[in-house]
Order: sequence, then structure tokens, then C-alpha cells
Amino acid sequence: MKQLLLLMLAIMFFACGKQSSEPDLSTEIKGTYQAFDVIIDAKEYPAPFAGGEFLLELIPQSESKCTLRTSSVIPNASEAGKMEVSLVKKEESTELQKDKQKVGLVTGQILEFYFVDNDGKAVTIRARKK
Repeated sequence: MKQLLLLMLAIMFFACGKQSSEPDLSTEIKGTYQAFDVIIDAKEYPAPFAGGEFLLELIPQSESKCTLRTSSVIPNASEAGKMEVSLVKKEESTELQKDKQKVGLVTGQILEFYFVDNDGKAVTIRARKK
């Protein structure tokens, strides 16, 4: 009887252990993604882009924040940038937000990054995890 009581107490102790209510979204989506498609004002431009490549990298900062680093390597023109984004779980995807505005979406191995270019054109970059 005493052993049964100890067994029940042990089960209750481990069953009541703290569980994280929030998933670690940054760990789920971290990594380097290589662009395979760019859409500018609804016109699609598949990769490769002018003989170069465009990479996006998600670097975890906390469970719900990442640094999104972009880099393009095109002959005679290389560029890089970065921004801090918040991560929000949306069904089967993780939304990337900057100042509560959606700037990207990760679904499985695909990252979509949205922005408006200097000419006011809507741009979507689609990239696949390397």
C-alpha cells in the first residue's frame, strides 16, 4: 500500500511539471533559405537572377523573435540587409512581423518575404530552405 501511494505521488509530481505554453518558433524556422522566385507587381521572375543568388537567413534571438538577414550576390552588385522580426504562429505557418505588420511567412521549407521597393512596387521573394 505504501509503495502504491509513493508511485501515485511520483506520477502526480511529474505530470504537474511546467510545460511551455508557447512553442519555440525561432528554432522551428531558423536557417538559410535560397530564393527561387521573385514576384514584382504580380509578374513572376524565376531564379537564377542575372547570374547571381539571393539568400535569406533567419537567426533566432528568442523563442518568438528572429533577425532576418538578406544578401544578394549578383555580378558587379552585392547587397545585404537585416531586420528584427516577431514570430506569430498561424495554423501550419509562422508569420514574420515587423512593428505588427506582416512582412513574411514560413510554411514548411518555404519562406516568403514581402516588401515594397523604391519604385513603390509590391515584391514577394520566395525561398527554399537549404
